[in-house]
Parts: sequence; structure tokens; C-alpha cells
Amino acid sequence: MVSMSSRSTGSRRGSEAAARFGIDKAAGGPQNPGIVSGFVPISSLRRPVPPAPWWIRRSERLLLPPDRVWRALTDAGELAAWWCDEARIELRPGGTYAFGGRHVLGSSGGPAVEDDRFTVLEVEPPERLVFRWPLLGVDTTVTYELENHLEMTELTVTQEADRAVGWPCGSELPTWWAPALSALRTHLEKGRPDLRLDHQKIELPGPIRFEVGITTFPWLIWDKLTESSELRRWWAREAESEPREGGVLRLGSRRFGPSRYLLVEPETRLIHDWIWDAAAPAAIEWRLEENEHEVRVSVTDPGPWPLELPRFAVAIQWASTLLALEEMSERGTSALEREEKGAT
Repeated sequence: MVSMSSRSTGSRRGSEAAARFGIDKAAGGPQNPGIVSGFVPISSLRRPVPPAPWWIRRSERLLLPPDRVWRALTDAGELAAWWCDEARIELRPGGTYAFGGRHVLGSSGGPAVEDDRFTVLEVEPPERLVFRWPLLGVDTTVTYELENHLEMTELTVTQEADRAVGWPCGSELPTWWAPALSALRTHLEKGRPDLRLDHQKIELPGPIRFEVGITTFPWLIWDKLTESSELRRWWAREAESEPREGGVLRLGSRRFGPSRYLLVEPETRLIHDWIWDAAAPAAIEWRLEENEHEVRVSVTDPGPWPLELPRFAVAIQWASTLLALEEMSERGTSALEREEKGAT
């Protein structure tokens, strides 16, 4: 379950807050790359910078060959299993690559699949697909690039536009692609996506809450979540953690993020504070509940949040953080580590 409340953004005080946080109010997202760098960053391959005024990039290592990944990206039924609720695909230049529904940012349902602006621009099976995606009032171009690595696939997604679509240009902040590609990965590896964002529920009042099942031991997940050396592998390079009540928890930012643990119940529950600049502290709660098949792990953020920070942005960031913890616990790797290896 995910739910969020909406707030007014019209006051002068709100405009000043927007300036502090680097929010592009028209685009609906943060424009300062430093605002949420405490969250797990997006993995950015060392590729040429796109020539477009605005762009974002995300990569995902998938444990299947490119042919299988290509089918998940280009078959309408498969696309609806991990990315959207309805899709219409005509896989040829000038054809249609349309998708919509409550699980797609900026879409409210079926009419999106009839939008003729969802156009295929280039097709090179199973290596490259380029299509046009009208998102939040902006025409964007998305490129999928698939590279074969010993029968595994490195999928790189680059999205470009002539103006901002809610995120800073070239940002390493988690965007809509972070939970989307995680859903693709678990759809391919487990037969189902572990987490899909419901963007209609995101707009409802209440706390932000996500939950996933992780197939490993509670003590291992707990170590990933609380030990400084483990946190540096998947959440923040400068993480510092003393997992006890009143102990330090820092991710390297002076303006936002956690400062200390409020409650620690080993391998079961922990609560830490979270401060967004001048906003009042929130109490972020993590829970681990083991059953005979897996460990259910949840994170809940009751707020408050800055008035000018879009609720869907906060939701995407916490979803990305939980999914990064899942990947680190199950696969022993993370986007943060892959980014660092790509830089060497």
C-alpha cells in the first residue's frame, strides 16, 4: 500500500521553500541534484552525454539473455505484467508503443494507449528500441539499449526532452525508472514484479508505505540495513551507523536525511528520524517479519515532507531504497557498487 497527501503550493513561503529545494514547480519535481543524494543513486554508465537539454539514464543488470529481455520490453502482454496496465505495440518505425494505467506515472488509464504520440522511432531487435513517450505534458524520447554479457543483459534506458520533466538533467536521483526496472528484473527472474507503484494511491492522504518479500535470513537483511560497511555498499557512500537507541545514523548530507536511531529491536524493527531541511523530523519505521517462505520488509514514512516536494517523488525515493535493500540482500550487489565499478 502506498498513499500520500497533496498540499497547496501557491504561497510566497512555498516559493521560497521551492528555491531552497530546487523544485521546478511547473514540472513537478526537484531540480537540485543535491536534494536527495542520501537515497540510493541511480546507476549511470559512462556513456556520452546526450545532446538534449534534459536527460536521465538508468541501467540494470539482468540475468537473462537479450532475446528474453527484448520480449519483455516489446510484447504487450508482458509489458502489462511489470510496467503498465494496458499496452498497444506495433514494432516498426512509425508504429505504436503505447502504455498506460494506474501503474504508469502521468497516466490515468486506457486512453493513453490510443494516443498517437506514443510512436516507435527506431527498432533494432534485440539491441535497440527508440520511442516517443508524452510524459507530464512533455514529449520525451526513450532509448532502450541491450548489451549481451555472457548471456546476461545490461539494459540501459536513456530518456531525453527539450525541457525538464520533474528531475534535474542527468540526475543520479532515483526516478520512475528505478522501481520500473526493478519490476522488470524481478518479473524476469521470479515470474512476478516484487513492487509496482500505484500512482493513484500515491495521491491519497496518509503515510507512504512500501513492503516487499526478501528471500534470505532476517539477520542478513538487518546487517545490510544497520551496519556502516553494508550501508555504504547500497545506500550512501558516507553512511555512518551505530544501531542502538540514540545512536548515530548519517548518510553524508548536512541538509537532510537521518541523524539518529529512535528505536532498535534487532532483526525485527527499527525507527530513525529523517529531516528535510527546515521541515519537522519524521520517524521512519522499518519492520522485518519472517514467515516460512520469506522475510516481509516494510518501510513507512508518515511525513511531514516539504510543501513543495512532490509526493510521488518521495514515494519513488523510498520505493527505490527498499528495492535496493532487497537487491543487496538477495543478490549481494547494488546500483551503487555497479556505478563505482563502471568508473574504474
